[in-house]
Amino acid sequence: LIKLNNSGDSLTSVANIESYSVNYKDYITTSTNEVVVAGSSGNFISGKQPVYVAKYLNGVKIFSYNFALTNYDEVYVNGISECYDGNYIVYGSCKNFSQTPRHGFILKVDKNGSFISERILVNNNDIQLTSANEYMANTYFVSVIGTGQQPGLYKLDSNLSLLSTIQNNIWSVNQLIIKGTTLFCASFGSNASSYEVVVLSKFSF
Repeated sequence: LIKLNNSGDSLTSVANIESYSVNYKDYITTSTNEVVVAGSSGNFISGKQPVYVAKYLNGVKIFSYNFALTNYDEVYVNGISECYDGNYIVYGSCKNFSQTPRHGFILKVDKNGSFISERILVNNNDIQLTSANEYMANTYFVSVIGTGQQPGLYKLDSNLSLLSTIQNNIWSVNQLIIKGTTLFCASFGSNASSYEVVVLSKFSF
């Protein structure tokens, strides 16, 4: 991890030395100026590749934990977001070594790195979660893409259970931005003329 100033000069450099390999995929800076990173690790737990989460403050590691998903051997982490209550959600896709389609997963851990809950979003096709954000306290939106799967949004409750889906003019959502009660989706895809286009969708609830 390297912290830079506006001129590109290094302010802080931290080597995360673990006894196993770590594949970082995303990070956030929290409301209390901590840096939380997420990815997958080579520290297999009972034959399962775990989700890796670590927190830093001023270049000092506060914690690092590995979380094995129930009944799944492989994880592909896409990102991490901070919740209203200061806890974190990590999202991506997962599968078993002998399984062809990937399923979506969302994992919630508290601000101290302790496990809260997990949810696997199963579909007959290969799917992954590309972005996730808390819309309001204990309500989440997750973007979904996949092979043979119409891209869309999943709305989840505080237990990460599915409430509803939105698939109207939503393409491959890369980013969810929430401002007040408005949800913005930055998407990309091909139109009827096979041109690659970028779409910004806006929803109010």
